[in-house]
Amino acid sequence: MANSKIESKTEKRVTFRIYSVGNSGILMNNPEKCITGTTGTTTKKQYVPEDEAEKVAYRTDKGQLYLRSDMFRASIIGKGGGAKGRKIGKFSAASRAAAAIRIIPENMNCVLYDQKKRTPITTYEIYSKPVVRNKARVMSWRPNIKDWYCDVTYIIDTEIMSVEMVLELLNISGRVSGVADFRFSTFGWFGGYRAEILKS
Repeated sequence: MANSKIESKTEKRVTFRIYSVGNSGILMNNPEKCITGTTGTTTKKQYVPEDEAEKVAYRTDKGQLYLRSDMFRASIIGKGGGAKGRKIGKFSAASRAAAAIRIIPENMNCVLYDQKKRTPITTYEIYSKPVVRNKARVMSWRPNIKDWYCDVTYIIDTEIMSVEMVLELLNISGRVSGVADFRFSTFGWFGGYRAEILKS
């Protein structure tokens, strides 16, 4: 588990405010649970879209929807992430970001807020899409949340990467990678975001 304590003078606890951009919002797909039902004639089970979407919603015990801070870190350093192909000196930006941006376990869940109301989001639209899995055609239902923002806190080793550089990579990632399910880096059209420094 990542260390959440400040251990050196070069480490800073920094909070970024992340805003959704575009009309598509995000799609949730909690990997701990199953979301799909078959559309063939061999199954007798009837799938209810509302139930299937709720199964994969990221939701706190208080009923608030959230994203995880490691999702935004992954949008920088993961496959198709914003750091891909970029250099910091002799090193890849992805390797430097992986070393510099550290998850804080107790701040992992980032509650989503409505951009206009400034209140926690508890409801969503349902996005339906047929997909192929294991050579079978199945229907999937995803929670779709629009016009959200959340606060994401990391410990950043500023000797490896400056806070401003992390912010730049976050904003690049919000345009080219996105976050959550069916995002840009997986050839989808969901998950766009922008970031600003809230507190450092």
